[in-house]
Amino acid sequence: MSRRPQPSAPVTPPPASRHGRPRGGAASVRRFSVPGALEVMEGRVLPSGATITVNNPNDDGSSSVLSLRQAIDLANGTLPLASLAVAQANQVSGLSIGANPVIVFDPGLAGTTITLVGSELPAVTADLTIDGSGAPSLAVSGGGLSRVPEVAAGARAGVSSLTLEDGTGRPSSDAPAGSGGVILNAGTLTLTATTVTASAH
Repeated sequence: MSRRPQPSAPVTPPPASRHGRPRGGAASVRRFSVPGALEVMEGRVLPSGATITVNNPNDDGSSSVLSLRQAIDLANGTLPLASLAVAQANQVSGLSIGANPVIVFDPGLAGTTITLVGSELPAVTADLTIDGSGAPSLAVSGGGLSRVPEVAAGARAGVSSLTLEDGTGRPSSDAPAGSGGVILNAGTLTLTATTVTASAH
């Protein structure tokens, strides 16, 4: 005598969440986000902790190399990565705004002087480090016409292994005449193995 197949037990779907999606079950997928781990800039998802390599010995916007002025604008978030030429964008690794980026220098700049062209570098508004150890004996000069770096209120900056020279305090939108010499610091600035010379207030 043949046996009839026994009916299988009814399958009960997992309870729905308040959004109408099933909870639990082998096919359920949970997604987790980690605040601050990734940030989106100009349509690209980039890990935190930028490394920006300056390889321009001049204070200009040549499309084939990246200047220190551009590097600070990138770190501040005022220069979109997408606006750079491909050769310049290749000097940026892991850029994420507000993630303590590090500006470094190409070894080919060792022993050279980057002279600013009449105006100080952009005020640092993001927490960042400028590290010259990869290009020994590198100097940044105000050319006797301007300060070199400025650190805005609330920002924290570190400068290491550089010479900052030939700067002068000049009037700006946020400082009276004579404020600062090579440096104007309204935030927190740490200098390590850095020489400041020929500073006129």
